Amino acid sequence: MRRRTKENIRTGIAVLLVLAGFYLQSINVYAGMLCIAAGILVCPFPKRAKGKAVRIILSALIVIGTYLFWKGILPYYPHRDATGTLRVHYLDLGQAECEFIELPDGKCMLIDSGELDQGSRVVSYVKSCGYTYIDYFCITHPHSDHIGGAHTVLAEMPVGRVILNPMPANLVPDTYCYRSTLEAAQKRGKTVETAYYGQNDLSGSDYSIVIYTPDETFVNDDLNMYSLMIRISYGKTAYLFTGDAGIAEEENIISQHADLQADVLKVGHHGSNDATGYAFIAEVDPAYAVISVGKENKNYLPHGKLLSILEGRGITVYRTDMDGTVIVSTDGYRISVETVIQ
Repeated sequence: MRRRTKENIRTGIAVLLVLAGFYLQSINVYAGMLCIAAGILVCPFPKRAKGKAVRIILSALIVIGTYLFWKGILPYYPHRDATGTLRVHYLDLGQAECEFIELPDGKCMLIDSGELDQGSRVVSYVKSCGYTYIDYFCITHPHSDHIGGAHTVLAEMPVGRVILNPMPANLVPDTYCYRSTLEAAQKRGKTVETAYYGQNDLSGSDYSIVIYTPDETFVNDDLNMYSLMIRISYGKTAYLFTGDAGIAEEENIISQHADLQADVLKVGHHGSNDATGYAFIAEVDPAYAVISVGKENKNYLPHGKLLSILEGRGITVYRTDMDGTVIVSTDGYRISVETVIQ
């Protein structure tokens, strides 16, 4: 009787440790794994064959479950409650770029991830917003100022889907940033998906996410020109993200009759003169433009000509070098803008 009592106590402690471990994984993956491992070690294995077999099977399931959770194959991270608000954070990462998007249904999306040494900073920002799981991670193109922090993001946070831009074989980079991102995704058990024109399977019940890419006839020797364009619409409002897309890509997307109208435009290529052409601005017709750009950058961006065009059309311009992180929120009807300088 005393032995059975001790076994029951140990079993109870093991169950509590495992449950605590699953809870802790929503805060810290490693703390959760250690707690679950402790639960497995504490779990008693009596001499009786039937009881021992049950506990061995249970422990094996816990080990397999923990592995699948850690890999991100099973979605153990709870979503936040639906807020009815679409909120986009244009992070101030100097000359690098990253946007974090809180979707109205409690899911979230990350577009790009800054430079190689900024991944942990991106993760910290996402967690500070109350998220422990990234539903959609879209990388507009694999230049270091956009993909640099991706491997750190994938290592430190579970991700639902990883989506990269299509590009011709001759432009696929052989860089540490690109290779490490693919390796980090593989360790998470994730396949890096290649986006396609008109892709809309990220959409929710009351918002739409559509990805645009150049068509098959498009040929260019600049990787920037294969950047993903992503349009998110909610209610009567819309946002457009352009990566480093230049005028050549803009013209190709326009020729495909894409719906580009947006209230908020993320200006292409950090405000360079080779992007965000007049025809493209006219097609988008935004009320607000956000430029991700570093202070006193060597290329003197954003370009004065572009600023003149934007201001000439009455577009309100926000710049991360002057305004810090720019946060644009909407309930589907009204838009509000907040800036945070750190």
